[in-house]
Amino acid sequence: MKKAPKLTPMHMLRRKEWASEMVDYGNEKWSSVVFSDEKKWNLDGPDGLKSYWHCVGRDVITVFSRQNGGGSLMVWGGIWADGTTRLAFVEGTQTAQDYIYTLGEFMLPAAQLRFGTDFVFQQDNASIHTANAIKAFLDEQGVVVMDWPALSPDLYPIENIWGYLVEQVYAGGKQYDTKEELKASIMRHWNSLEFHHLPHSFLCGAMNISTASDDEVAVPFGTVLGITDGGVEVYNCDYSTLPPPDMLDRASFKNEYNGVTTGYKWQCVELGRRYLLVNFGVIYDNIAMAYDIFRLKTVRRVADGQLVPMLANVNGESTELPVKGSLLIWNPVGEFVQTGHIAVIVNVQVDYVDIVEQNVDDTIWPPDVKYSRRLKADLDEVTGAYSITCTFPDSSILGWMTVDMHTEYNYEDVPIATPSQDLHLHNVTLTDAQVAAPWMDHTLPFVQAFESAFGSALASSPSSAYFRLTPRGQAALEYATEHLHHMFLDATDYVLHHEKELGPHFRLPSALWPRIRRSWFRRKPDALAGRFDFTLTESGIKVYEYNADSASCLMECGYNQDAWAAAAGVPGRSNSSALFEKLKQGWVHKNVQGPLHLLCDTDPEERYHTEYMKAAAEAAGLTCYVVVGVHTLHRIGQDIVDTAHDGGIVVQNVWKTWSWRTAIDQLDDDDWQHFLMDDVADPKGLTTPKLRPARTTAVHLVDVLLHPSVRIFEPLWTVLASSKAILPVLTTLYPNHPMLLRSSFTLTPELELSGYVKKPVAGRAGENVSLVAADGTTVVASEGQWAADTPIYQELALLPNYGDRGNVQLGTWAVDGAYGGTVLRADPSHIIRMDSAVYAVRVDDDH
Repeated sequence: MKKAPKLTPMHMLRRKEWASEMVDYGNEKWSSVVFSDEKKWNLDGPDGLKSYWHCVGRDVITVFSRQNGGGSLMVWGGIWADGTTRLAFVEGTQTAQDYIYTLGEFMLPAAQLRFGTDFVFQQDNASIHTANAIKAFLDEQGVVVMDWPALSPDLYPIENIWGYLVEQVYAGGKQYDTKEELKASIMRHWNSLEFHHLPHSFLCGAMNISTASDDEVAVPFGTVLGITDGGVEVYNCDYSTLPPPDMLDRASFKNEYNGVTTGYKWQCVELGRRYLLVNFGVIYDNIAMAYDIFRLKTVRRVADGQLVPMLANVNGESTELPVKGSLLIWNPVGEFVQTGHIAVIVNVQVDYVDIVEQNVDDTIWPPDVKYSRRLKADLDEVTGAYSITCTFPDSSILGWMTVDMHTEYNYEDVPIATPSQDLHLHNVTLTDAQVAAPWMDHTLPFVQAFESAFGSALASSPSSAYFRLTPRGQAALEYATEHLHHMFLDATDYVLHHEKELGPHFRLPSALWPRIRRSWFRRKPDALAGRFDFTLTESGIKVYEYNADSASCLMECGYNQDAWAAAAGVPGRSNSSALFEKLKQGWVHKNVQGPLHLLCDTDPEERYHTEYMKAAAEAAGLTCYVVVGVHTLHRIGQDIVDTAHDGGIVVQNVWKTWSWRTAIDQLDDDDWQHFLMDDVADPKGLTTPKLRPARTTAVHLVDVLLHPSVRIFEPLWTVLASSKAILPVLTTLYPNHPMLLRSSFTLTPELELSGYVKKPVAGRAGENVSLVAADGTTVVASEGQWAADTPIYQELALLPNYGDRGNVQLGTWAVDGAYGGTVLRADPSHIIRMDSAVYAVRVDDDH
């Protein structure tokens, strides 16, 4: 029998006060409360069972139990008045990071599919639930958390559900031999719960209370906690103190100061931006996460738009001490897991710093105190390095950023690479023996797939070529890849914060945007690999676009060009030999649970890229299955099942060569309305996917990619970063960046004067692209399936020409945001297409 918590008089008083406050909450509101809890299950019977009450005259039930119950499972679940979440089975002690995963993958998705944002989340007052990291995560998701009295398990409706399940799972003294068997039984009974068949009292715990806890009265959201330099107010950011209706309009949480948007009320990033604005007249750009500030190089002077340098100082290494107004940045670990944290330093001493911050503590400052926290600091007498230590022992401070108000920034540190100085064509004549000799490892499945499509010859003729890149050019490509990756992510975040004005340009179904937003907040780290398309100009590298949702040229980059260079005997070193290892490590970092299904079409190129990625995932320890088409995938119950294998394999994780656009375009507007409307009515995904009538199990690609239980690589949010519509957003955010080509949603006079490129927003593979010169003549135009698509306009920057080898475009892979490798394609036209030639690139260290 579960031991009841001991209530002190203060607990009883608080429970009673809470009950009085909630007595008029109403059945409608209670029906949208999601109650969550954990439950321990033993193989040998209910946890902690020692004795039980039984009726006189009935036989006593005796249960024999092994030590520790023979083994156990810890299960997390959630319920509301007419439904449940998925169950989460967890191992070991739950950390804040583990609980965030449980919330993000199991608790919140089902609730949001059922209620949208109009629900309240309940959890008890366990220390892991009240940690700042958890609070920050729930705040970021816009989840309202119910103020719950301590020591009140008797108020949980879910306790009654657990009790009901215990009766079912252990009926007749049932015991289990394995955890897998116990898990299957728990899930079977959980998934078969029918709330209308349960006693009404099971769901009424919180509505029938008469006593209530010792929680302090929460300071309301928006309360001024203190005032710091320049009269800047520091506010309480406890979203849980807001009534649910106030949480529905995300736009209402944007804060403006003198017409400048400073961020969302009242998050840490908002305070940092507002402090700099008030005290120095500068602001930093939009960033995806608080810790991303540490990679910024500039702030923008509001008065004239001039960029001003901001210098990064590594904690424990820098000898430059912070100053008043320096920004202190935390790593995304421990107390500040996932988002990191930012505070403003307002006082610097040798042995401590004072900081102001939001979204950490909700306590009003004592009189005459002008800071939120005081952090210990240390100045190394030998090295001169300055270190700051956080009061949270599991946290980690990256360093501090200091604005150099006396200098203007004009991108002087952006490295330059030009076609005339840094990329050179080298023709080579191959011997007949070289042309005919095998040059790939035929034992590799991806090589077999490649050769089945293109043969095994090294070249079609003895006359061939490769390109040499200078070390300066290589450094510039690496810099461009990593910096632009973050810029495109920042632009994606900006779009999601300005969906009303920017969303229509992306030509996506309006009903899909909530899912894109959820993908961004929950699956941002799931982006594995994307390819940039660059041109080299005499003023440096220019980016055309980011193919964040594409696998094209993956194998050519990571394997073919190095194998060709070795067989041809050409000099120089590889700049892509680490791509495979980086992909492998990327899969390791993703912590994929369960098998990985790799989906591709019948196209030969897609097949060998899929086999290449499969090899990297298997090297990371994943069990992988290649699925060509979707005809072997079927809906069985609430799952998508790969029926090509005996017994079927439930699809849990998918990597795909298909673009998100391909899946999205399978539905028209009416289909989308039906598809997502059914999702709301079916929060557990019991009948999704829903493109087919109930009598069939067949699925479409969109059913798989949008199934609530399937994790997708690349994630849904990459549909924004891959869209041509992101390019004008980048121009808005970085109007003078030397690696960007000016882009606009409309054809501007400036673009007409410079020459421009007209691209379809959803276009792919160089289709329906027009290049127009400054004199108005068309340089080249391509045909394709995107003629009716909405265009964007980009400043014209032609590919450099290398004689009979054509016009050359460089592409680089970003793997987990870091440089992975370079692939070079060439074409007689200034538009690179699917059949454009690929040439090897070697870095010439002697140049």
